[in-house]
Formats: sequence, C-alpha cells, structure tokens
Amino acid sequence: MSFIFRPVSTPKRIDISLGKSNLIKLLAVVLMVVDHVGVVFFPQLFFLRIIGRLAFFLFAYQLAVGYIHTKDLKKYFLRLLGIGLISQIPYHFANPWEPNIFFTLCLGLLAIFSFDRLKVYLSTPLIGLICIVAEYFRFDYGALGILVILLSYLFIENFIVLLAGQLAIWMVYITLSASNFAGLEFNSLTVYLPVGFLSYLLIRLLPDIKFNMNKYVYYFFYPAHLVLIGIIWLLLFH
Repeated sequence: MSFIFRPVSTPKRIDISLGKSNLIKLLAVVLMVVDHVGVVFFPQLFFLRIIGRLAFFLFAYQLAVGYIHTKDLKKYFLRLLGIGLISQIPYHFANPWEPNIFFTLCLGLLAIFSFDRLKVYLSTPLIGLICIVAEYFRFDYGALGILVILLSYLFIENFIVLLAGQLAIWMVYITLSASNFAGLEFNSLTVYLPVGFLSYLLIRLLPDIKFNMNKYVYYFFYPAHLVLIGIIWLLLFH
C-alpha cells in the first residue's frame, strides 16, 4: 500500500494541557449558543451572528487537536458522524436539507487525514473533491470551512503563520465568491468571517488551569441545545 499511504512521520506535537483544551471547548459552546439564540430569537441583532464566527474557528482548532491526540481515528470520526446524524433531526426544522456543522467537521477530519497520510497525488484531488462536496451540498461554511480546518491542523504549532494562512484563503475566497466563480456563495457571514480570527487570540489568552469536561457532554450538548431552542421557540410563537 506504499503507493497510497505516506510513511508514518513524526507526529505533530502541541503544547496544550487538557484543562486549557476543555476551556476552549466550553468557550466554543457558549459562543455557539449566542449565535443560535441570536438567529432564532433576535435576527435583527446581527452582531450576535458575528460573535458566532468565533465559535467555528475554536471548533476547527479543537478538531485538529483531537486528530493529533486521538488513539482511534475511526472511532473519532464515527462519533462526529453519529452526533451529526442525531443533530440533523432538530437542525432540519431550522435549515431544511442543509447539513449541520458536525458534517463539516467530518469532512474536515477527512481532509486532515488525506493530507497527513495519503500520497500527494491522491490527497490533493481528494481534498479538492471534499471542498466541492462541502460547497455544492451547502455544508456549514462550505469549502472555506474545510480549508479553515485543514490550516488549523497544518499550522497548529505556529499561530502567526496560521493566522496569515487563514487570512489568505479568506481573501481568495471573497474574491472568487464575489465574482460568483464556480458558484461560490457570497454572503454577509462570509464577509464577517475574519472576526473569527480573534479566536486565536482567545486561545492564547485562556489560562492554563485544571478544568474537566466530559467528552460526551461536549458532543451531545449540540443536539440537546437545538431541541431546547426549538421547544422554547414553539412555546413563545405557537
């Protein structure tokens, strides 16, 4: 299989404690709730949606951390996919036929694996195909989201290079989508996505303390909060 897979290289290392990693997860969850509460109950307050851009970058960063630290990549992928499938039921009522963020994370994980383990002549077209799928089927953040995740892994050890890379792909994406190149979608959330770059500053500023968060609470919070928001909406408006 040497014509498919790269030789196993020295794994990436990241100097981040479990406590700080859990704090990043908690912050991402809180910002996500702010975003979703804003879009459902306060759509006129667009700044709440802008704040929500921070959450995706934190999730992307944590996905890269998870890829580096996981002992079983298959189980990691299946866990993300399972939560995505469960969450799609409540998510469908707000965004019919659009995949939720966990499917974007699944594709992002495949992109990381492709770059990390496959030969270049296989990984390059596969990553391109993943981006096309994300864009065509209207995954959250589309192709741009996949590239954000991939760069989060590639430059996870160097925040300056990571920030520069993210800024570069955003500028290219904005230019192409503004001209409707290949059907790329141009919208206000894409324009304000650079606000998410502040998430890297938050990661650097978060204290390194002991803080535990059960991984299943972290994952299942997503479908649970969608159901809760849906119930509150029904009680208030129906």
